[in-house]
Amino acid sequence: MLTLIHFGDLHAWRLALEWRDPYLKRGLGFFNWWLRRGKRFPPALAQRMLRHLEQQEADLLVFSGDFSAMAQGDEFARARQWLEPLRRKWGARFFAIPGNHDRYTPRSARSAYESHFADEEMAAGQGVKRMVVDGGLSLVGFDASIPRPLSCRGYFPRALHERLESVLLEEERAGRRSILVGHYPYAVPPLYHHKWSRRLVGASSLAGLIARYRPSLYLHGHEHRRRWALRPPQTPETLCLNSGSIGLWEEDPLKRAGFLTVELNEARQPIAVRATVALFADWDKTETFYLPV
Repeated sequence: MLTLIHFGDLHAWRLALEWRDPYLKRGLGFFNWWLRRGKRFPPALAQRMLRHLEQQEADLLVFSGDFSAMAQGDEFARARQWLEPLRRKWGARFFAIPGNHDRYTPRSARSAYESHFADEEMAAGQGVKRMVVDGGLSLVGFDASIPRPLSCRGYFPRALHERLESVLLEEERAGRRSILVGHYPYAVPPLYHHKWSRRLVGASSLAGLIARYRPSLYLHGHEHRRRWALRPPQTPETLCLNSGSIGLWEEDPLKRAGFLTVELNEARQPIAVRATVALFADWDKTETFYLPV
């Protein structure tokens, strides 16, 4: 048995602008967080949920992107401070990738996340990183986030496809199951309204790669509106898990701040997925429910 915790979309924010990195989207983002989004991501809620998470026991801790709100230095510093107890507890078993908010501007996309979190492997791997957990399992993460002038669409180009396929092929030849970690979903539940401005360009290419190598899990975030466990028709052997946000204040339990705990059997297949969410009226308390596997 092996247990992992999956969380993401922290969105540590600060109402300030880095004038050394001017960008229209950052100015628009500032007013959006001031008028609306800041109220939906109260820092106190994120910190309390991280304390709940710290009390858990798991073999692996996985973060699927969006440490910051606008990829500003103060935001990364705040996220690093909040996450430090988790990084101390899990050490090398803490696996993380950036999200689109961590690649907010062309200048920040080049090195801001890597420098603040000392993620040399992501930089060296040109958007792909891996952690060999044991002889039967590995974590493989990829970065499909790019700066966009207005939208938050991701991009999975041919070059990234080839780099990721090379790593997945190595894991297959080594006899290890893979758990794949990305920020964007490549499939969503039926009837779910997936806005054009939030989609992953090249999602069908990613789905084809997943169908070929059949990772046991695909862990992602990005969509805060619903926490789901999904086996898409095009990749039925892979369970897609959306962690939701660790800091979102919403009344609906499928949208509230929370994280997922996944139990894997000896074959490294998921056998149970438990969602832990904050109570809307009392952040010091949580409730749990199971998602279908």
